[in-house]
Amino acid sequence: APGSAETLGLQGKLAIDIPSIRELAAWTGNPLDAPGEGLGPFNISGELEMTGAKIALTNAAIKLDEIVGQGLFSVDATGAKPMIKAELTVEELNLNPYLPPEQEGAEASGSSAGATGSGGGAGNEGWSDEPIDVSALGLFDADLAFNAGGILFKDVKIGKSSLTVVLKDSKLTADLAEMQLYDGAGKGKIVIDGAGGKPAIAADFDLANFQAGPFLNDLA
Repeated sequence: APGSAETLGLQGKLAIDIPSIRELAAWTGNPLDAPGEGLGPFNISGELEMTGAKIALTNAAIKLDEIVGQGLFSVDATGAKPMIKAELTVEELNLNPYLPPEQEGAEASGSSAGATGSGGGAGNEGWSDEPIDVSALGLFDADLAFNAGGILFKDVKIGKSSLTVVLKDSKLTADLAEMQLYDGAGKGKIVIDGAGGKPAIAADFDLANFQAGPFLNDLA
C-alpha cells in the first residue's frame, strides 16, 4: 500500500579511482577551463550510507594530486533545505598546481597597457559598484570544518590552520580558530548575513608576533 513501504537504503564501502579529472572531463565533452596543472589523479574511499534523502560518507580517505586528507561528508535533504556537514583534514595544502602560470613583469605590463589603451579599460576602473548577490546563502545550511598541517600559496608558507564555517538561515560565519604565519599566530572571524537580501559583512582578525620581513621576502 502507498506509504507503507520502508525507506530504501544502501550501505557499504565506496572506492573511486580516477586517473585524471581533466582527462575524464574532456572525454565526457566538458573540458575543464581551470588554470594550473592540477586536477589529475583523484582517489576517494570510505563507508557510504544512504537512507532516503540522507547520504553520508565516513572514514573517508581522499587524495587529489599530491593532496592527502581524511574526513567525512553528509547531506540531509529531508528538511525544507539541505543540510551539509563536512570535516576535512589535510597534511599539506599546496595551491600552486591550481594557479595560472605567472607572466613576466614586462610582458604583463605591456599586455595590460595594450588592452586598456590611453583611456583605461573597464577592468582597471576600481571596485565594481554592482550589489553583491548573496541569494546562494539561502539555498542550504552547512556546518564545515577544515584543518591543514600547512598551506603553500606561491612562495608564501602558512603553518597549521583550522577553519570552521557555519551557514544557517542565510547567515554565514567563518571562524579562523588558528593560523600559524611566519612565527606569528593568528585568528579571526568573518560574518556575512544575507537574510535581509542585502549583505551585512563584518570581519575581525588578530595576528601576534608576525615577522613581516620573511613574509614580504616570500611574497615578493
